[in-house]
Amino acid sequence: MSANLKQREIFFLNDSVSVDSGGRVQSMFLRSKTWEKDVLATHICTFNFRPQYRNIFNDIHKIKKLPDNVFFMNIYEFFSEDKTLFYSDSVVTFDEYERKMNFVQSTKNEQVFEYKENNKLLQRIKLNTNQSISMIDYFEDKKRIKREIFRSDGILLRTNYFNSEGFLAQSDFFASDGRKYLASKYNEEAQMTYILHFQKNGNVNQFDNEKQLKDYWIFQLNEMSNRPYFFVEDHRLDSCVIENSFTNKIMSVATIHGNIYGKDGSYGSPLRAYTKGTLENLDKFGAVILLTDEMKKHITSQFGERDNLFVIGHPFLVNKTRPTVSKNLNRGVIISKFNKGKRIHLAIEAFANAVKEVPDAQLDIFGQGDEKQSYELLIKKLGVEKNIHVHGYTQDAIGEFQRSGFSLMTSKAEGFGISILESLSVNTPVVAFDYNYGPKDLIEDGLNGRIVPNGDISALSRTIVELVKKTDSLNKLSKNTGKVVEQYSKDKIREKLLCLFDYLDDYQDELPVVVQSLSQSVHSIIKSDTEFKLNLEIQIKLTNTKNNPACYIHVITPEKMEPLLYKGVHVDGKYLFEITLPLEMLPIILKSPLDPFLLGIQNKKHYQMFDLPIIKEKIQSFLM
Repeated sequence: MSANLKQREIFFLNDSVSVDSGGRVQSMFLRSKTWEKDVLATHICTFNFRPQYRNIFNDIHKIKKLPDNVFFMNIYEFFSEDKTLFYSDSVVTFDEYERKMNFVQSTKNEQVFEYKENNKLLQRIKLNTNQSISMIDYFEDKKRIKREIFRSDGILLRTNYFNSEGFLAQSDFFASDGRKYLASKYNEEAQMTYILHFQKNGNVNQFDNEKQLKDYWIFQLNEMSNRPYFFVEDHRLDSCVIENSFTNKIMSVATIHGNIYGKDGSYGSPLRAYTKGTLENLDKFGAVILLTDEMKKHITSQFGERDNLFVIGHPFLVNKTRPTVSKNLNRGVIISKFNKGKRIHLAIEAFANAVKEVPDAQLDIFGQGDEKQSYELLIKKLGVEKNIHVHGYTQDAIGEFQRSGFSLMTSKAEGFGISILESLSVNTPVVAFDYNYGPKDLIEDGLNGRIVPNGDISALSRTIVELVKKTDSLNKLSKNTGKVVEQYSKDKIREKLLCLFDYLDDYQDELPVVVQSLSQSVHSIIKSDTEFKLNLEIQIKLTNTKNNPACYIHVITPEKMEPLLYKGVHVDGKYLFEITLPLEMLPIILKSPLDPFLLGIQNKKHYQMFDLPIIKEKIQSFLM
C-alpha cells in the first residue's frame, strides 16, 4: 500500500452529478466505497451551476449509501465562500409572488407564466416542480434583456444580462447573503473576456477565461491537501490537470469510460472527439484507467504500449443478503438510458419476431430518456403491447434482473457495461450484441450468456426463441454466471487500485528517447497458402535512456480489422521481430497510401512511433 495512504485524499472531477446519472457517475460512487477504509477522504467535485445542488448531494449520499468520508464539493461554493450556497430548507412558492402581479399560465408549458402590459411581454417565470420560482426573464421590445436565477427559498443566486442581439453580455453571481462574488464579462459574440472574483476580505482576482477559473480551484485543492490524487472523470476537464495554469504538480488519473471510436463504434472508425484529446495525451497523465482488456488492445495498437495504462473495471458490490425470488424464465429485461445509442428499437423488433414462436415471452424495459415515446409507438405498430412493456426509471435494477430469465444488451457501444455485471450477479444470463466494449470481457458465449453478431436482429430473435423454448439451456447458463462477477468484487478491484496508487507514488518520469540512428533489414520472407512470415532486425542508437526500451511493430490497415502488434526481442544490441500476416491482408497493406508498418519505442509512459518503409518495399519486391 502507498505510504501514508490513510492521510491522503482523492478528488473526483466531473462536471455534474445526480441520483440517476449514468454509468460514469455511478462508477465514482462505487469506487469511493472500494477504498473507503484506505484513504482519509474522497471528494466528488462538480463544476456546473445548480441552485439546489446541496440538497441533491444529500439525497445522493443517502440513496447511494455512500461512506461517511465521501464529500461533495462545487466550484461555485468554493468561490462564494458560502457552504450553504446551494442549500435551502424552505420553499417560497409562485403563489406568493403571483399576488403582486397578474401572471397568466403559458399555453405551451404549464410550468411557465407570463406577465404582459398592453399585449407586450415584460416577464416570464419558470417554476420548479415544487412550484418555487426557478428563473425570471425580463423583456423589452420582445427581446430578453435579463434573467434572474433563484434558489427554492427565493434567494437570488445569479443574474444574466443580454445585449441587443440576444447574446450573453454579463453574468453576476451572488452568495446567500446577497454579496456578489463572481462577475463574468462577454464580448458581442458572447465570448468570455474575463472573470472577476470578489473575495470576502475585499481582494479581487481576475481570470482570463472559465478554464483558468477551474484551474485555480483545482490548484487550491491540490495545495490544501497532502499529495492528493485527482481522478478526471469528464474528459472536458483533462486540460485543467495536465495543463493547469497554476501548477504542474498534480497527480492525475484519467478514466476512459466510453467507447473510443465514433460512427459505428468499431475498431478502425474515427476517434470520438470526446476521448481523442485524452488518447493523444496519454503520457501527460500520471495514470490512465481502461475498463477492459479489449480497449487496451485497441489503444496500444494505435497509440503504443505505456506502463501508465491500467485495466481496472468497475467494482461490483454484491448484496449477499438479498432475498431469493423466483425467476420468470419467459421474461426478458432491459435496464438502460432511453437514447438512440442504446438501440433498444432493435431489441423490440427482435422480440416482436420471437413472440410469433414463443407467444408467452415477455420483455420489460426500464429507464428514462427522449426515446421512450418512439419505443411505445414501435411496440404498438408491431402489435406486441401484451408482450413488451416500457417502464420508467427503477431504483431496484438488481431486483428486476433477478426476477427475469435473461437480459438484453443492444448498445451501439459502451465503455464497460455495468448492467451486464448486475444481471450476472443474480444468475440472470445476458444476451448481447458483439459491440465494443464489455460483452467479450464479461460474457463467455454459451457459458454465462450469449453473444450475437452486432446489429443482427434475426440472430437476436433466434437466440431469444431458443432460450425461452429450452429452459434447460437457460438454467445451465444461469449456473455459470458467478465466476466473472467475482473478478470485479470489491476486494479484487481494491487490490488493482492500490497498485495504481503505488505506481503514482513511486513513479519517476523519464524523458522520451531520442533516436540518433535507426537501421532495418529483412532477413527472410516465407509465404505459405495461408500466411506471410517475415523475420527482421532493427538496430537503434538511443539517448535519454539507460535501459533497453521495449520496441514494437504496429501493422496498420485502413480496414476495420483487429489490430496487429508484435514485440521485439532484444539480443546483442538489436531487436529481432517475427511478423506473421494473414495472406488476405497483403493486398490491403500494399494498396495503403500510408506506411502500414510502424516502429513503436516505449520509455515508461512515453511512446514514439517511426515509419518503417523498407518492410513494405521488401514485400513488394518479393511478390514481383
